[in-house]
Amino acid sequence: MIEIKIPASAAVILLKQRMNQELSMREKAGKISSGIGLNNLSQAELLQIAETSAFDIVFLLPADVWSEENNVADIIYKAIHSLASVFNREEFKLYKRDQAEKLIKPIKNLFAQLDKSKGTPFVN
Repeated sequence: MIEIKIPASAAVILLKQRMNQELSMREKAGKISSGIGLNNLSQAELLQIAETSAFDIVFLLPADVWSEENNVADIIYKAIHSLASVFNREEFKLYKRDQAEKLIKPIKNLFAQLDKSKGTPFVN
C-alpha cells in the first residue's frame, strides 16, 4: 500500500485553493453568478465544487500512486469533513468515506485499464 503523508491542514488548504479556482472558472463560464463567493453557494453547489476540486487534485498525482492500494480516499474524506469548520456548514460532516471512494473510482479504473492494455504504464 502506498501511503501519502500530508497533514490534514495542508490538504484542506490545497482543496480550498482549488475550490476558489473552480469557482472562478464557473463564473467565467457563466455557470455561477460572478462575485457570489464560496460562502454564499448552496450546500449542493459547494459540495459539487469540493468534489470536483478534489478529483482535479488527485488526478494529477503520479501514476505510481494508482498502481497499488493507497490512502487517497481517506485524505479526501478527512479534507471534506474539515470543510465543515472552514465554511461553518455541518453538512460536510455527513460526507462518507464511500463517497470519496466513488469519487476516485474512475481514476483507479483508468489506470487499471492502462495496466491491462499495455502492460505496465508506469515508467521509472
